[in-house]
Amino acid sequence: MEHAEALYVIAELALGLAGFSGVVVALGTSPGSWPVADRLRLAGLLAVSLGALFIALVALLLDNLNVGSDTSWRISSALMSLHGLAILLTIIPKAWRITRDTAGLTSPYSLFVFIPMVVLSSANSIIQAANTIVHQSGNRFGVLFGGLIALLLFGGVLFVRLLFIRRDDG
Repeated sequence: MEHAEALYVIAELALGLAGFSGVVVALGTSPGSWPVADRLRLAGLLAVSLGALFIALVALLLDNLNVGSDTSWRISSALMSLHGLAILLTIIPKAWRITRDTAGLTSPYSLFVFIPMVVLSSANSIIQAANTIVHQSGNRFGVLFGGLIALLLFGGVLFVRLLFIRRDDG
């Protein structure tokens, strides 16, 4: 599969994930009446899926502008690293407060999902920064593509939790 085809697939999957979150919102109750945890999951889901979409499209744009493959992948990895840092600084602290106080959730496993996602998200940001900065002869596109897959994985986990986690009614 060519690089452009792989990026198109990522962009389509990311757009589909964001679109399905819109369906959840449209079919569910109004978001204002949702628990804070669900609103944060939705925000995280949109952040990672639209982030993956944007990064894939930027990579395609740079590649089509003949910037050079190496430069295109480096710039795209830099964007992903900054995107991950923004999520770690904005959404993660709020999610940590909610995870510690699981009132309204019957699932006691929030930490078993939250901690691996934070660790993997941090690792992805560091790996993407290294892909940007470190002089290497390796496959920069492979590192970028792996990071995009990780973003889709995070979005998928948030989507599944948004749909299927059981809540207390009281």
